[in-house]
Amino acid sequence: MNSPLNSPGSTKTRTPMVFVTGVDEIFFNQIFLLLGSLQRNSPGISLYVCDFGLSERQREFLRQKRMLLEVPAGIGNRRHVREYKAALVRYVADLHAECVVWLDADLIALSDIAALMGELNARMQQDIHTVAAPSVGTIEEQLAVGLRTNAPHYARLVAECGPDIAYLSSGIFLCRSAELLSRWEQITLMMPLELLYEQNAFNLAARESAQSIRLMEPLIWNPSGQDMHLVTAERSGPSLAVSGPKGKCHILHVTSTNRARDLVLFGLTFRFDGIEYSPQIRMMRYPEVVFEYQQEIIKEAIVADFRLLAACGLCSPSKV
Repeated sequence: MNSPLNSPGSTKTRTPMVFVTGVDEIFFNQIFLLLGSLQRNSPGISLYVCDFGLSERQREFLRQKRMLLEVPAGIGNRRHVREYKAALVRYVADLHAECVVWLDADLIALSDIAALMGELNARMQQDIHTVAAPSVGTIEEQLAVGLRTNAPHYARLVAECGPDIAYLSSGIFLCRSAELLSRWEQITLMMPLELLYEQNAFNLAARESAQSIRLMEPLIWNPSGQDMHLVTAERSGPSLAVSGPKGKCHILHVTSTNRARDLVLFGLTFRFDGIEYSPQIRMMRYPEVVFEYQQEIIKEAIVADFRLLAACGLCSPSKV
């Protein structure tokens, strides 16, 4: 039986579920997109942010908001920020959680994720599933579009897999198993630095007990820039309603197989009392209603925290 995600031997009461993301200094501002969407659509979530290499001012901002998960003791210097993400089991150990929901910082929540993940967790517990994640095609399809050439070590490891086995995204997942997360870290550290090596390791760890995997529909839980032609988006009051051939979308993922076409690093400036905050945040370029919605929720999140950003020394004198 896989153990819950609390510290070994802990007698503390377990938290049923925690929601976690992680960023480094460069990607810090991306959390305002995720935070803004959660505040709008899933305000009951208390999001934790793993420190993957933040500045001290950024850490203090998150400490003040009681969101920061400090770098675990003894983790050492890792080769790449991806290896801090793969050490998730260390970051969440003291949260005493039965399960963890990982959300990449470049996600946009469109629904009440807390309620939906609670329902998913209950079904997984009943069906003895330990991890749920969206598929990104099959392993064979991923090998064909780049992993066979750019991740040859991983390609050799999965050479005997059947052509229809799902390849999992690690951009959003629910995990009930400390053992699986520990294996993810172990496998990641043994992988060479090749394309998507941390996500490839996530797949290898999950496949060690394939019967415990619950697949999440990708066009509901992980539509990305290249998928936007498959969905329709329209405003519904303060919300953004996105639907596709599989039904209502609960998450948008601001990534793409063609980033130059689908994504933009967009600069915004917020000014108050002679100071300003000028983040650059990755967004989807289109459709226009999605582009405008992203700016709206980012503005809400930053305006709400502007004084704290200033108090933590993250603002600068206004140029106007």
